[in-house]
Amino acid sequence: LKNLAGSTIEFVDWQPPEKLLTYYRGCRMLIFPGEEDFGIVPVEAMACGKPVVAFAKGGALETVIGFTTAGDQPATGIFFQKQQVDDLISAVERAEQIEWDTNFIAAHARKFDTSVFREKMLNFIREKTQLHFSK
Repeated sequence: LKNLAGSTIEFVDWQPPEKLLTYYRGCRMLIFPGEEDFGIVPVEAMACGKPVVAFAKGGALETVIGFTTAGDQPATGIFFQKQQVDDLISAVERAEQIEWDTNFIAAHARKFDTSVFREKMLNFIREKTQLHFSK
C-alpha cells in the first residue's frame, strides 16, 4: 500500500491527541471507508469542522448528516454505497465540489460530546424517577 501511495500520503501509528488535532485541522476532509458501530474518528474530524466521506453503513449513519443533491438541509459529509474504489472516488470528487459550512459541521459534532451525553442521561433518569415516585 505504501508503494502505491503518493507523496501526499503519510502512514502513521498511534498518535497523541495533539498530533491528531494537527492532522484533522490540516486535512480537507476525512475519508472513513470502514463500518463501525459508532466510530469516534468521524466525530473528531467534524469537531474540527471537516466534512466526512463515509461508507453508508454502521455508526457513520448516526453521526454524519449526508449531503443531498436537493441541498434541502445542511450536511456534515457525504456517503458512498459500495466499498469499491469507483464509489469512493466519486464521493470524494463530489465532496470537493461542495462548499461546506465548517461552523455547522463543528456544531453538529458537539452534540456527541460526553458532557452532552451525561446531561441527557441525567435528564432521562430524573424524568423516569419522578414518574415512578409520583405514582
